[in-house]
Amino acid sequence: MWYLKEVMKSVSIVLTFMISSVLLGTSCTKESVGGIPVGTSDEEDQEIGMVWGINDLAEEIVNGIRLILIYDAPSGSFKGFIENTTIDIVRQVRVKVQIFDEAGNSKVFGPTAPVDMASGDVRNVTLPAPQAGNFDTFKMYPEFG
Repeated sequence: MWYLKEVMKSVSIVLTFMISSVLLGTSCTKESVGGIPVGTSDEEDQEIGMVWGINDLAEEIVNGIRLILIYDAPSGSFKGFIENTTIDIVRQVRVKVQIFDEAGNSKVFGPTAPVDMASGDVRNVTLPAPQAGNFDTFKMYPEFG
């Protein structure tokens, strides 16, 4: 459950930042706590996501599926969990990760094996990235259906 400790640490940092922002009168956006918003990656997939740094604990909610991942260098994999935050069963939930090097070259890993998730289900995710090489940033995509 190492990632739960990381999640709690991240939540603490975000809350501290938000409280500081309110007290100082500055705005708080995802850009300021990790991740750079990007547009669609291509017209066919219409995938929208954040770009995360290699050491970031990444969290996104896409269509009611919460995905939290972090890159675990010793195992050469992305680890974390997915959660169905909707009131419905979501079928064929899977995860993909796209990594980017400094030159903008990318590789895609995944998807994970699809699973059906009832409302409130939480599942561990491990996505091996054996040929990841040197990369600085990544995007993650929860998919379903």
